[in-house]
Amino acid sequence: MAAGRFPIAALFGLVLSSGCTGAPLSLNPASGSALHARNQAVQPTGNSWMQEQNMPQTETFLAAAASSKALYAVGGYDGSNFSAALQIYNSATNTWSSGAPMLTARKGLAAAYANGTLFAMGGTNDATDFATVEAYNPATNHWREVTAMPTARTSLAAVTVNGIVYAIGGNDSHGNFLGTVEAYNPKTKLWSEEAAMPTPRQGLAVAAAGGVIYAMGGQISSGPTNIVEAYTIATNTWSEKPPMPTKRVYLGGGAINGVIYAAGGENTNGQYIGTLEAYTPSKNKWTTKASMPIAEDGFGSAVQNGKLYAAGGAADALALQAYTP
Repeated sequence: MAAGRFPIAALFGLVLSSGCTGAPLSLNPASGSALHARNQAVQPTGNSWMQEQNMPQTETFLAAAASSKALYAVGGYDGSNFSAALQIYNSATNTWSSGAPMLTARKGLAAAYANGTLFAMGGTNDATDFATVEAYNPATNHWREVTAMPTARTSLAAVTVNGIVYAIGGNDSHGNFLGTVEAYNPKTKLWSEEAAMPTPRQGLAVAAAGGVIYAMGGQISSGPTNIVEAYTIATNTWSEKPPMPTKRVYLGGGAINGVIYAAGGENTNGQYIGTLEAYTPSKNKWTTKASMPIAEDGFGSAVQNGKLYAAGGAADALALQAYTP
């Protein structure tokens, strides 16, 4: 890893910063079980979090994506090794199962689900930053390599809109923060370069609603940021939106019913936070919502069936937290 990369608390090495508000990385499968047991008989209400069944395998700096039937947690770092693991969560039964591992073990990757396929892209093993893209078929439990991204990078974010996968931001092997936006069409198996994000950054979150992709937070040269920029797909243009109330990096995000959510991350003091903030495009305004039970960064986030999920992370690498608006 190049000097100067990931200066925020040496996160990719799982070295906790001083004064960190999150608990140390937990390798205990029972971690968080008490909270889960308390919530077993409680049905989620509006603006609330529940801790669901822990992941079988510890992971931080993983990626997550979801179909209507499953939540996929893929790759990451398990405390000792880079991971190729695929963990699959069934929200109907609150249970996990294992899928076939990726071909390439890595952390700092991004994931997206499109056209019945899970895509895993980019990431690093600290020796190499990858442009590699792998596609997982849930029906056959099989991975295959597809067309690589034009730009190798890690700590990027990805989102699917109308069957197209967008890979946004990140950093390269020289430690440069990127504004790169590349779009993958699974039907043609081709990538295209789109208008660059105005503020290059890594460790950001993205979410999409109404044909617009929102890029939130991340790390710029001065540290964690609260910048929010919006990409309008139809015009291939970016615009600035009101900043999040909280500056942070390695956060998660998602969109539910047209509302954009930014969850967790690490703040400017090097502390893990559980802050959840919501942006309503029609009001052009951010509001603060219920905080995550476990303050996290470096987790995988995805929306499934009206819930925002946060899987793994640096504070509790087994935890699965679910937010109901």
